[in-house]
Amino acid sequence: MNNLTLNLTSKYNPYFCSNSAEQNNYNVDEASKFWLREQPQKTTINQTPTTQQTITEKPFFNSFETDTATNAAGTAVFLRLAQRGIEWLSEMCASILMRGKEFASESDVKKVADAMKSEKGLKADIHYIDNTNKGFLKRMFPGLAKSIDTVANGGNAFYTHQGNFAVAPKSKPSLILHELGHATNFEKSKFFRGLQKLKVLGMYAPMAIAFLNDFSGKRKDGKQSFIEKYAGVIGFSAFLPTIVEEAAASIRGIKAARKTLPNVKLGALKRNYFLAWMTYVLAGVGIGLASKLAITEINIEKSNRNNKQNASIKTT
Repeated sequence: MNNLTLNLTSKYNPYFCSNSAEQNNYNVDEASKFWLREQPQKTTINQTPTTQQTITEKPFFNSFETDTATNAAGTAVFLRLAQRGIEWLSEMCASILMRGKEFASESDVKKVADAMKSEKGLKADIHYIDNTNKGFLKRMFPGLAKSIDTVANGGNAFYTHQGNFAVAPKSKPSLILHELGHATNFEKSKFFRGLQKLKVLGMYAPMAIAFLNDFSGKRKDGKQSFIEKYAGVIGFSAFLPTIVEEAAASIRGIKAARKTLPNVKLGALKRNYFLAWMTYVLAGVGIGLASKLAITEINIEKSNRNNKQNASIKTT
């Protein structure tokens, strides 16, 4: 979870879905104008002094560019709906996780956590908090006050190398094993530490992909560019380092629990950690959708602008 709220889709998807304050204010009603068509206009051509033929002709500004805008608008609406579905699934996973049963008693969980810290030689401090004892952490780390409040209310857990501590809610102490997995990744593995630092790629992927596609320009043959065609895959790939590192943190926690408590069944722990991991997978899918949507909306804007310019030329 690594200093993230369980509603990862919202936090990591400021462009493509959710109800983030930073999301694009794409008005679906605006899309309807792209589905309109100009009525055919009649043009009279004199073929002979006594014969006239009437043919039907569409205005030249209402052909390819308008069709492109129509397709883009339909794609944008579909992507928005897909984003809502991803957000709903992420919230469901988070809700089921926090309602899930603990695999062991609080004392056993603390036993595993202490053994994990001792065996790995971790320097990170361990805290279990609620609203009665969160104050000291908020005073020590005022910049993390909001995140600490979320943990105290039983809504999250996180590890931060800046303060070098892992924190979990008293109501869900088993989450601390996952956070100590993050601490182990950071302190003991250069590879996984690198993956943690690559998290920023996912956060800014939609903007970066849209910029690169726009900067590269349109292909002369009119076909989609590589970036435009695979924007969703590229966006998801940018979040893969986080997905992999989150899985590794959970696996470390599960292995420590199995070693310290060999007679305790770990089904509940595995189920809870899988649900937590799925919020990250869904966040990655959301970022892929965001990347595709960013390019699509740019295409809508360009097509709309071209149509207006062509319409202006026609009227003159």
